[in-house]
Amino acid sequence: NRQVRDQGVIIATNGAVGGVTTLGLTVDGVDTVAASTLTVSGNAVTALAYVNQSVQEMLLSPTNMLGMTAGLSSAQNAIDSSVAASTYGAVSLQAAGAVSAASGLALNNNAVDAWAYRNSANNSMVVDSTTVSGSGRAVTTAQSLASSAALVKADFALNNNQLAIGDSTTTATTVGTASLTASSTVTASNLNLNTNALGAYASGNAASNELGLTVTQLTQATGAIASYQSASKVSTASPEVIADVDGSVKLTASDLTSVSANVKDNTIKSTALGNVVSNTLALSGSVLTGKASDPDGVTSSATTTSATSAADFAISNVQLNDAFVFSKTEGSVQIATGSLSGSALTLTGNTVKSLAQANSAVNDLSLRVTEQQDSTAAVT
Repeated sequence: NRQVRDQGVIIATNGAVGGVTTLGLTVDGVDTVAASTLTVSGNAVTALAYVNQSVQEMLLSPTNMLGMTAGLSSAQNAIDSSVAASTYGAVSLQAAGAVSAASGLALNNNAVDAWAYRNSANNSMVVDSTTVSGSGRAVTTAQSLASSAALVKADFALNNNQLAIGDSTTTATTVGTASLTASSTVTASNLNLNTNALGAYASGNAASNELGLTVTQLTQATGAIASYQSASKVSTASPEVIADVDGSVKLTASDLTSVSANVKDNTIKSTALGNVVSNTLALSGSVLTGKASDPDGVTSSATTTSATSAADFAISNVQLNDAFVFSKTEGSVQIATGSLSGSALTLTGNTVKSLAQANSAVNDLSLRVTEQQDSTAAVT
């Protein structure tokens, strides 16, 4: 797979300033709520924008594989191409009249968010077999270089290469609210405003690379992941990756008698990442035999511009970033009520966050094998 975008702007917008997209439930006027349940749950107001986006999956599941090789490669290049996602949204539950008689009002598990990516890739190779023998290659080599390339030599190879370069901006903006309002008296009932999320996520390069080998007996076969990501900006006049959230989570009620009111585990968060990747190589089986003639052939080295791993199973990862990354969150989580009698108010586990990172990587190599002989592994 190869994707290239040279110049241009990608925009996704949901709602607008003064024209918010609202998902809500309202009981108007003097109408009462008695022995009833009102629920607003699992809704999303979202804007999502990509310059380049790909999903590649390879599944190999024969019973026996002899002298087998397989490769998956992804390359994405966004040059002078900006992307913006903006969401102006609200999720709400409102009861204007009295609430009583063990009624329940709940606004839970809703989202108002915006997601912007210049390059996004999900690459997966899965081998599910009983017996696998490879080509007898000496050792795997996984190499990521400053020359804008990721190289892999292995029986089972996964390669990811992403470039986000030039004078362009990745922007995610969210202005959102999650609100539960009981305007009149509430008696012997429950009010819940829980696990809602207001967020903005922006990333120059984002990738998930997964190589999974589930083999009962694996002999002389190698596997590797190499990933290279670069985010760079020609000028320094403005940030290249921007995430901005203005959010409010609020439970508003009049006088409460014998009421449980909860605002729990809600999140208001902006996330801006220059490069983010998850590399996972997982092998599980009963018997694993590596290259017996060179059991000490594992090498692993890294510099500021390159990473190299040589082993039967290897992960190599390089991330370069000289662009600005900016994240801002303005938010509030509140309970506002009138008088209280025999009631309980709980506001706990809520989060207001702002996160900005130039590079973020998770490299996970696991060998869960009953018997191993002359096998090597490396992560760089």
